[in-house]
Amino acid sequence: MTSNLSTSESLDQAFEAKRSRYVIGIDLGTTNCAVSYIDTSLLQSNDGPPLVQSFRVEQMIDSGTRQHRETLPSFHYELQSAERSGVDSRFQFGGSSHTGIVGTFARDRGLEMPGRAIASAKSWLCNPMVDRQSDLLPWGADEDVEKLSPVEASRRYLEHIRRCWDREHPDAPMQEQETIVTLPASFDELARRLTILAAEQAGLKQLVLIEEPQAAFYAWLGRHEQDWMERITPGQTILVCDIGGGTTDFTLIRVVDRSSVAATTIDQRDQSQSVSEKLEKNFGLHRVAVGEHLMLGGDNLDLALARWAEAQWIQDSPGGESLKPRQWDALKLQCRGAKECLLGLDPPQEYRLSIPGSGTKLIESARSVVMTLSEAKNLLVDGFFGFVDLHDRPSSVDSGFQEFGLPYAADPNVLRHLAAFLWDHRWAGRSETHETMTDPIAARPDWILFNGGVLESPAIKSAVLDQIARWFGAQDGWRPRELSGNRLDLAVSQGAAYYGQVRRGEGVRIDARLAKTYYLQIESDPPRAMCIMPAQAQTGERFLLDQHPLMLSVGQPVQFPMFVSTTRLLDRPGDVVEIDPNQMVPTAPIQTVLELPRRNQQRMLPVLLESELSEIGTLAIQLRVDQRSDEHEYSEATPETHALPLAWRLECDTRGESTGLRNRLQKAVDIAVLRKATQGGTRVFGPESITPPKEAWEALSEEVGLNRRDWEPAVLREIWRVLMENSEYRNRSPEHETRWLNVLGWSLRPGLGVPADSWRVQSTWRAVHNKLVHRNAAVQSEAIVLWRRISGGFTSGQQTALYQDVWSKLKPTLSGGGGLPLGNNVAMELLRLLGSLELLSSQDKESLLETLIGSLSKKRLEPLATAILWTVGRLGTRVPLYGGWDQLARAEKLESLLKKLVSSSIVKSESVRAAYSLCLMQCAQRTGDRRRDISHSLRQQILMEMKALAMPEKHWQRIEEVSASDQDLDAIVGESLPLGFSLAGTTQS
Repeated sequence: MTSNLSTSESLDQAFEAKRSRYVIGIDLGTTNCAVSYIDTSLLQSNDGPPLVQSFRVEQMIDSGTRQHRETLPSFHYELQSAERSGVDSRFQFGGSSHTGIVGTFARDRGLEMPGRAIASAKSWLCNPMVDRQSDLLPWGADEDVEKLSPVEASRRYLEHIRRCWDREHPDAPMQEQETIVTLPASFDELARRLTILAAEQAGLKQLVLIEEPQAAFYAWLGRHEQDWMERITPGQTILVCDIGGGTTDFTLIRVVDRSSVAATTIDQRDQSQSVSEKLEKNFGLHRVAVGEHLMLGGDNLDLALARWAEAQWIQDSPGGESLKPRQWDALKLQCRGAKECLLGLDPPQEYRLSIPGSGTKLIESARSVVMTLSEAKNLLVDGFFGFVDLHDRPSSVDSGFQEFGLPYAADPNVLRHLAAFLWDHRWAGRSETHETMTDPIAARPDWILFNGGVLESPAIKSAVLDQIARWFGAQDGWRPRELSGNRLDLAVSQGAAYYGQVRRGEGVRIDARLAKTYYLQIESDPPRAMCIMPAQAQTGERFLLDQHPLMLSVGQPVQFPMFVSTTRLLDRPGDVVEIDPNQMVPTAPIQTVLELPRRNQQRMLPVLLESELSEIGTLAIQLRVDQRSDEHEYSEATPETHALPLAWRLECDTRGESTGLRNRLQKAVDIAVLRKATQGGTRVFGPESITPPKEAWEALSEEVGLNRRDWEPAVLREIWRVLMENSEYRNRSPEHETRWLNVLGWSLRPGLGVPADSWRVQSTWRAVHNKLVHRNAAVQSEAIVLWRRISGGFTSGQQTALYQDVWSKLKPTLSGGGGLPLGNNVAMELLRLLGSLELLSSQDKESLLETLIGSLSKKRLEPLATAILWTVGRLGTRVPLYGGWDQLARAEKLESLLKKLVSSSIVKSESVRAAYSLCLMQCAQRTGDRRRDISHSLRQQILMEMKALAMPEKHWQRIEEVSASDQDLDAIVGESLPLGFSLAGTTQS
């Protein structure tokens, strides 16, 4: 009979979380992925350190050929229909119409068909300028290729790995194994969350994150678990220099003495276990600093090579133009191999690069350019790793080393960024003082651990070591020592697997604090922020910031600008500090809206902010009702208060920054002006208003004390709030509704740029769409103007639905077919609304452009010609106000349409000259981006046309040369913009 005790123990064991047999490390790299693992069932028979093994990933190498390889290239390729039969279905993704594959086959086929290939998806995961969950890759895809989001591409790399693992380990599927995925130390909070999302969607259930520089150091520790304390000593500093395909990461680790007795008092000759235990107890490894996010890596070197090759080709080819996007992509992919060859071991004296032809078979019609070894070193080693002074700081001026859509670091010299990092963090985590150590000695690293594919190059590694020696050892010949032995292509995955064992209490742990401080802005005049997560935080720590209670407006959007600093490392949770733009970098804001079931229920709740650093390394923030306060209203037994939660989570804004239109107004708004806007808006539009609608604008301006063109965004949004609360005003008459719609749209224009504008736009849509009180032409026309004015705040799906609805009404008027005829005023406003929908797909824009340009030849549509040209300019623009570059009409399609436009007779008319000039300027504007720009020959033809017609010089100058001017912004938008709004500078490629 079994005792009760043993039965109880068995029951406890059954409910305990079972540790997985395997601990798996995955390096999700920009250029290659790698997988390593530890079989814990072998550890009991192995007295040494854990045996980290490499998992060879099965993949297609060529049509009909499979191989197991140690790395999986991070490339995705969409198969052509004829290629599918040669690819094992187990390696395919997607449906029958769009079938993708990843790995070596994808990389190699992408060289020949770049418009079907995705590369550097990881770089897009950390791109704050785009919606990272939108389908935008390949950047510049072929017309028949399905676009994927950076998250989906990353998911497919991880799922391919999981499928291969599961086939070889059917009894231990990856979803049941503890899996550690790596990411750059400089990834922002949103990039971390999206990495987790991709992993979870790939079927990884037991997920942990670790930063790549840490993982690289863990790989070294794993091999030196028994003797690392004999190699490095307390007081020393280890620099982890990690330069991968897309990013550069710097990390500092200090070796500390935890005991009161110096480690040198221990007899190092005694190798007994007790001494080893004593050393481990006394020694500590503290990660004390991480660098800022640098999108600077091997991809930048590839771009530099490609630019050099293109310049040589143009120089040797009389009349030669820049390469077309498809040729450029193929050349750029070639340059990756050229870089690795010319900077590798035993490089050749020269390398031949093929300049692709422009036909369907790029490689067959190619010409070549030869680069010598000395040219490669001058361009790549001196250009990116040239000597600088220790006190040099990275330039903020755009270097030109850019690629379409990706915000690469402005200064391409890696060593200038390293100098700033070492100097700025020279005292981080040190117990020494200025009395015992000088600044240069404090900044000097004793050891360097290299990681990342770029540092496979002996030439680049030597350049880094030589530079550090020159900074700190010019007088005495000092030189940093290298912690060598890692295989740079596998070290990160090996270290991740070793870290999995460390988490189980086996091995040597790095005390890895957060090493960066997070802040929320809580005041605007002067700008001040509260520390919500200190640099010393460890995973699992939670902070209740009860020193500074906040008041939350229920029923109104709340958004807190968020900042991060890698240099202010001593601020504590709850500390309120002035925002220093030199030390604090803005990151994705956090926001929430707490709405009551009953409308117009305004109340303030006292809340406390709580932050937590999760076990997987992400930042979680929530607001919690402050029940200590006498002001909270939970004691009221009302349906509204019962609907309120006790706490709610604040989420990051995932849409990214606008590529063009931005609100640059930073000064605080006088609270007295806001109060006037509230009171004035209520007097003019409230239930007791006696102001006639036609006098509303004048009365409102008088109440606020400023002309409406001088109202700042915060004042406009306050007017919007008052109007929404007094929507009954529009019931009085068609004139009242017309004026209410007019002021509502004006106060919310352009639908973006102010915190929580997306919420305001959605609230406006719910209040107005299909809910007009009066149906006369003036009211309907004003509703169309409202949608145009706030269109920047609609999602792409909403804009597409709006386009389909509008086009169904407008198309009969333009084509002369059936349907109800529209008055000219309504038709013009519908046209201008269509032109404002920048989030439409490139295909929809091209279809609209073709119809609109064709309609200009119809005599009966001459009254609409100015509106048509304005709309053509917005739909064909090369510099969007808020839309993505991937949503622009394709340059080659636009070219054929512009040739038709220029040949049209109506555009020669004096009556449309101004609209025609503005249209040409937008469609032919030179940006320096080969994917957006029309051809040089057509641009010259348009310039001749504009000069012949005496069009404004300011317009044709923007076609002749790259310009970031804000001139004519109001004309492009269709009316004035609020104060502080401007167009961001164009980015060269």
